Parts: sequence; structure tokens; C-alpha cells
Amino acid sequence: MYSITLFISGGEIFIILLVVLLLFGANKLPEIARGLGKGYQEFKKATNDIRSEFNEHTKDIKKEANNLKQDIEDYTEFEEKEDPFKDVNKTDTKKDNESSTENPAADTPHDKE
Repeated sequence: MYSITLFISGGEIFIILLVVLLLFGANKLPEIARGLGKGYQEFKKATNDIRSEFNEHTKDIKKEANNLKQDIEDYTEFEEKEDPFKDVNKTDTKKDNESSTENPAADTPHDKE
């Protein structure tokens, strides 16, 4: 995880802890630390609950998006495989090329009469 230090150096943290010790006393510091720890645990628990609920709700959306993507891929594959004119055009072109190479005089006009 990322750690945020709020641009505070070690000396500044020491001064803050010294001021807290002077304000609250040595007897109250364990109670304050316990309270901060419990607050941090509650915050983490709430964050995890929100994250899991968000993931649960977006799971359905992701599933629908993946199904739509698969349908589009299947449709484009179907179009490529099932083009009835794709092979006919290739064979007609081959036949035209073969006929022009077999009998070159057949394609030229006859001016001799």
C-alpha cells in the first residue's frame, strides 16, 4: 500500500509526539492509541465493505459486456465464413484469367475481313 507522510520529517514528528505527551499525559496515551487503532480498523472494514459491494454490482455489468463482446466476435466470424460471393468472385476471376491465357486471340477483335 501507499504510505502518506504528509511531508513531515522525523524531527517534526518527534515534536508533535512531545506536545501530545505534554497535553494528555502518559496515562492517557495508551487510551488514545487504542481509540485511534479501533478507528483505523473500522475505517478499513468500511472501505473493504464498499469495495466488495462495488465489485459485486459491477460483476454483472462486466459479464454483460463480455457477452456482448463475444456476440460481436461471433457475428464477425459468421460474416467472414458465410460470405456466399467471396468464393464465387475468386473462382470467376480465375476462370477469366485462365481463358485469356489459353486463347489470346479470342479476346482480340477480328479486323480481318
